[in-house]
Amino acid sequence: MPTVTLIPGDGVGPELWATARLVLDEVTAAITWELVEAGELAFARTGCALPNEVMDSVFRNQVALKGPLTNPGRNYPSPTAELRKAMDLWCNVRVGEALSGVRTRYPGASITVIRETTEDLGSSTSHFLGPDVGVALKVTTRATVARLAQFALGYAEARGHKNVVVPHHGAILRTTDGLFVSVVMEEARERPGLNVVPELIDTVLMHLVQDPSGCDVILTNNFYGGFFAGLVAGLTGGVGLMASANLGGGRAALFEPAHGTAPKYVGQNKVNPMAMILAGALLLEHLGLIEESDAVRRAVRDVMAEGRYLTYDQGGTSTTVEMAQAVARHLHRPTQ
Repeated sequence: MPTVTLIPGDGVGPELWATARLVLDEVTAAITWELVEAGELAFARTGCALPNEVMDSVFRNQVALKGPLTNPGRNYPSPTAELRKAMDLWCNVRVGEALSGVRTRYPGASITVIRETTEDLGSSTSHFLGPDVGVALKVTTRATVARLAQFALGYAEARGHKNVVVPHHGAILRTTDGLFVSVVMEEARERPGLNVVPELIDTVLMHLVQDPSGCDVILTNNFYGGFFAGLVAGLTGGVGLMASANLGGGRAALFEPAHGTAPKYVGQNKVNPMAMILAGALLLEHLGLIEESDAVRRAVRDVMAEGRYLTYDQGGTSTTVEMAQAVARHLHRPTQ
């Protein structure tokens, strides 16, 4: 029986986890949850956003599910970034799927954003040159890009995806984006069944807004990946439906909803729980509980298609709890 570190998170995180657990505990009794506290409450209590018990737990269990954590930028660095670093999780995967019933102009669209998280402008190599000049270094290395490309292209093949787009500014940033594209295309030659296309960022953005159907996977670096993840969420129904997986090529993994802490909605029982539930489905898949993972995804699709229990972001009036309860009920309906 696997033990999974559970970090409820800040803001609406604890209430989202409580409702997601309705679903996860309904679909399987195979997981033991080890609850630890990180983020704002932990910082207020201990002076550290990631206390020793959190780090001990993730190192011991190797797999964690967490709610959103605040990134204040002043009192302490991003806890999520620190967890990724400590667990050696260098790849972030975000899945956007326009489910039946979702309010979107692109029904059926499905796009996965896969980005590297240790280099680029997110590698903390920034400083001031005096009070009026800020400098940030954009770092790209061959080994890191090759590792990401091998994972991403393998991911695409395993899931039957055909079209992988590589956004870049290689004409201007030749030593960084140029290297990124070059290494990806070297790896792509080993996978002739995939259509891997490097494309200028502005062109990719235009094509996605016009018609996202030609893009299955977006393979990119850290900085661009954040923007593309937000765009894909908007194209496929909103960030309340997007789950996120942080991976490192081995057993270690961290799963979370792609949205933030939503402090203005704390205690109102109104935030969409689907991103947290779908993060749980990714966790189940990672643990080898494939049937259970598929059952959760199927139940989420059924609830969205039915349209009776939707939160405000999907045009409904249901509460967080009501939406999660609907998913839990659908777990036991026969497959159509």
